[in-house]
Amino acid sequence: MADAGVRACFAPVQEMTQGNGPLGLGRLRAAGLRFGLGVDVVPASGGDLFTQMRCALAQERARLYDPMVLEGSDPKS
Repeated sequence: MADAGVRACFAPVQEMTQGNGPLGLGRLRAAGLRFGLGVDVVPASGGDLFTQMRCALAQERARLYDPMVLEGSDPKS
């Protein structure tokens, strides 16, 4: 998909509100896909992109570190 120039746009707060699960943006970047963040339903999530960025970062950190926390290992090691 990356070779074909596919791009994606995500609204992290709205995705989470709908229960769509974690975005996995790190996996997209690793696969070479370019993506952006947007706002979908302003009354439900506010209209600022900083909230979307914070939510995307929190979701990606949870995706990366949750298995380590469950195993009892230190995510910083």
